[in-house]
Amino acid sequence: MKSEYKLFGLITAFLFGAAAVYAWWTVRDNGHVEWIGTVALILSGLLCGMCGGYFWFVSRRIDLRPEDRPDAEIADGAGEIGFFSPGDY
Repeated sequence: MKSEYKLFGLITAFLFGAAAVYAWWTVRDNGHVEWIGTVALILSGLLCGMCGGYFWFVSRRIDLRPEDRPDAEIADGAGEIGFFSPGDY
């Protein structure tokens, strides 16, 4: 889960940065902020931030997966993945 929350953190930072640049650019060109795009970028950043926060919260409570360990081998990921209901196609 560590790789997931880091990825969402990077996307969140990018979206907030893009919102700031977008707002500055529209003020420079039009003389006023174009609110629809600015708010859309901010809300997208908040949504990604919530997903990243959830993955961070879960990653503290579970053991490290092979994807999270730098010394992991391919064989460490082999075996049972989980339970899937046989009636759920």
